[in-house]
Amino acid sequence: MTQSQSKPKNATPLPWEAQPFDADENGIALIGLPTGGLVAWVTLHPTEVDAKDPTRAQANAAVILDAVNSHASLKARIVQLERGLTWIVNSPSAHPANMVKVAEDALSHAGPVARDGER
Repeated sequence: MTQSQSKPKNATPLPWEAQPFDADENGIALIGLPTGGLVAWVTLHPTEVDAKDPTRAQANAAVILDAVNSHASLKARIVQLERGLTWIVNSPSAHPANMVKVAEDALSHAGPVARDGER
């Protein structure tokens, strides 16, 4: 998947959410909202299972959810920054003495960050 492509059409809709730790199954279910379907399972390493310590699985689930749920907004910000950099490169005032002002102007010309599902 290239940077300009969005997620596959059949991917589970965002946001995703972690369920409470399941001690019987030694892991955490990540579900897609609003459907509630299981999209991933974050399990414990054998040493953590033996110690009955869910903190690693909880931390891993949080990292996965943060990456998945912020993916669209991060891609939108990259597009905004690319527009800003293009504006800087093409700006007639792109002289080293004015670069802070040019960078500020570039970001204002880049436009707003797109919401999920927008480009």
